[in-house]
Amino acid sequence: MPDSLLRVGRFDCKIEVESPSSYDAAKIVEHYLEGKKVDKDINYEEIAKLLDGGSCALLETIINEAGLYAGYDNNEIIRRKDIIRACLRVIYNAPESNDEISQERLEVVAYHEAGHALISEILEPHSVNLLTIENYYSDKGGLTSSTQNDNYWYNIKYMENRIIVLLGGKAATELQFNRLDVGASRDIDRADNIINRICNQYCANNFRTYGRDYSNTSKELGEEWTAQKLQEYYNKARDILFNNKDKLDKLARVLMDKKVLLQDDISKILE
Repeated sequence: MPDSLLRVGRFDCKIEVESPSSYDAAKIVEHYLEGKKVDKDINYEEIAKLLDGGSCALLETIINEAGLYAGYDNNEIIRRKDIIRACLRVIYNAPESNDEISQERLEVVAYHEAGHALISEILEPHSVNLLTIENYYSDKGGLTSSTQNDNYWYNIKYMENRIIVLLGGKAATELQFNRLDVGASRDIDRADNIINRICNQYCANNFRTYGRDYSNTSKELGEEWTAQKLQEYYNKARDILFNNKDKLDKLARVLMDKKVLLQDDISKILE
C-alpha cells in the first residue's frame, strides 16, 4: 500500500499478521488433513516443524501434494512418507530422481549430513527438523534442515553456532575418511558470508572492516581475519565430532538405512 494511505489519520492502527509457527502451524496442518484418510503415525507437530515459517497457502499445497503422492502409489491413505516427499519437492525444490548412487558416495553424504545434524543438536538441542540422503534431482547430495534460533540476529553466539554447523559436514567427512571433502564449497561460502557479516556489521575485527574501507591493505586484513576465523570454527567443529564420534557413527549408519530422519527419530538415536 502507498505511504499516503498508511500515514497517521488514515490508518492509526497497524496489525502485523505473521506466518503460523509451532502450535498454530500444527493446528492448521490438522485442519487441512480433516476429512482425508491419514496414517496413524503422522504427528501434526512434527510436520509443522518442517513447514515452520510457511504461509497457510504453502501448508495447504504440501498436504494436497502429499495426497497426489499417495494416489500415485495406489495408497488410500496419506502417509508420513508422502508428506515428507511433498515438503522436499515444494519447499526444498528437490524432486526425486531414479539415478543410481554408489554405496561409497552414499556413505560420504551420510557422514557429511550427520556431521551437520549432530553439531546442531549438540549446540542447540532439538533444532534439526529434517535429515535426508534420499536421491533427488539436486546438487545438494543430501539435506539437513534446522530451525533458526529466535535470537539469531541479536546474539553473535547463534551466528557462531551456525558457522560451526555449516563446517560440520566437511569436518565429519574428513574425520571419517581422512581425505578432503570436495563437496563442501557451498557450506564454506555460507560460513564465510556469516563471518564477514559479523566483521562488517558488528566491527568484530577492531573496526578494520573492508566493507567500509576499500583500501587494499584493509581488504587484505579483512580476508586474513576471515580465513583465520574459518579455521578456528572448523577446528571447533572437528573437536565436537571427535569427542562424539560414537554418536556420529550411529547417526550416519541409521541415516544410510532409513534415508530420511525427522526430529523425533534423531532424538531417539542420540539418546
